[in-house]
Amino acid sequence: MKSSFALVAALCLATSSFAQTTINEVEPNETKAQATTNGTFTITAGDSLTGTTTGTSTTVAGGASADTFRIKTATLPAGIYRHSLQITTTGTAGHSGTIRGLNQTEGGAGVGGIIGATDSSFQTTSTTSVPARTNFWYGFGRGEELYWRVTGGATTTAPYTATLATTAVTPTVVPGTFLTGQITLSTIGQVGTVDTDIHLFDGNLVAINDASNDDESVAEGGTGTALQSQLRRTLAAGTYYLAIGRWNVGTNDNSPGTDDYRTGNVLDFPDMIACSSSTAAANDYDLTITDGSGTPVAVNTTEANVPFELAFVQFTVVDPAPPFTAYCFGDGTGAACPCANNGAAGNGCASSINPAGGNIAGSGTASLAADTLVLTGSGLPNSTALYFQGTTQIASAFGDGLRCAGGSVIRLGTKVNAAGTSVYPGAGDQPVSVRGSVATAGSVRNYQVWYRNAAAFCTPSTFNLTNGLSVTWQP
Repeated sequence: MKSSFALVAALCLATSSFAQTTINEVEPNETKAQATTNGTFTITAGDSLTGTTTGTSTTVAGGASADTFRIKTATLPAGIYRHSLQITTTGTAGHSGTIRGLNQTEGGAGVGGIIGATDSSFQTTSTTSVPARTNFWYGFGRGEELYWRVTGGATTTAPYTATLATTAVTPTVVPGTFLTGQITLSTIGQVGTVDTDIHLFDGNLVAINDASNDDESVAEGGTGTALQSQLRRTLAAGTYYLAIGRWNVGTNDNSPGTDDYRTGNVLDFPDMIACSSSTAAANDYDLTITDGSGTPVAVNTTEANVPFELAFVQFTVVDPAPPFTAYCFGDGTGAACPCANNGAAGNGCASSINPAGGNIAGSGTASLAADTLVLTGSGLPNSTALYFQGTTQIASAFGDGLRCAGGSVIRLGTKVNAAGTSVYPGAGDQPVSVRGSVATAGSVRNYQVWYRNAAAFCTPSTFNLTNGLSVTWQP
């Protein structure tokens, strides 16, 4: 099923072909500066640029000079779009088109690339691509701009026509979610010998500055010897997009200081991304995504194996579930205490020695790899207390209080309260996860303290319970 933005985009692209415009070149237009003087031409799918050129000169005006345009695509609904300009002619084929950009020089490790002011070719059309003599780039519906140049030769005496086509792109959506914190995106071991280049975008499809990688590096957790890509960044909760292509992929941002290749050309304007590689076969843009769990998730992308191709992957990052969540209160907000013996907010039902009721709380880290979780019972009589674990949450009258932890129950240990307090684990006790046989990250277990309260108080029973505590176990 296509995403809603893709369906809306398809309708917009289908209707745009009914209003076609042909824009004639305006001389002189050999350089970017001259193209800017001539104005920015806004074009939509089906519109064309036309002119005549029999040369490549950017210094001598005339028929043998290059033709440079500053163009802007029309705005579209938010999404990912693949744009193309295909050059055709009624005469001898021989024109070349280039997406222009800027040079980037080495800024040193940790500094990043330094974007220069030199007009540079970012992507040049291929005579063997299908379709031939076509430039491709990707935008996001925000009316991206670019400089585009066409050159010719002695035989290209007939006018050329470059027609814009636009196709909506549906990203590969990664199932599930990843936890906030450090996320590693890597093509190492996934793409064979393909020299990849990756760029990260936020949920609004805006390129994240300093979040790209061409060649993996030690600074990004790699060996610094491969041509594949690896990017490690701390990500907040949200939706993210990753663009993957063959070297060189570029936006208008410089290469990060953590990239082992920092001299690739970049684009002039924001809101677009393009690939300079015309390779159209055997593209492999698979990758792995790894969060703090340490378990890589393999992502297989769908490639069309066309020139200048990029694959897009969409993934979601979420905050981890709160590790400790109190529930099942005997304070009148939930199930009724047996004798209307409500305790204080957040506690269990009142006991004969404490009208506020008993409480269980957690501290430390509920981690299977490094379990430091401590369960603390407080507001209790100086008597025995049983700490126990359940797999489900319940809320039913039991003794003078409420039973909150049910399902498969494990007794963690019996303690003697002192000054109304006790803890599990104490000296010599197994960690909670070990004693409770918790083996899988993400498991939820529920804890409660069942304590002796011998005084005649509410029911004939001589015990009461604290509130419940739900714990989500982390890796």
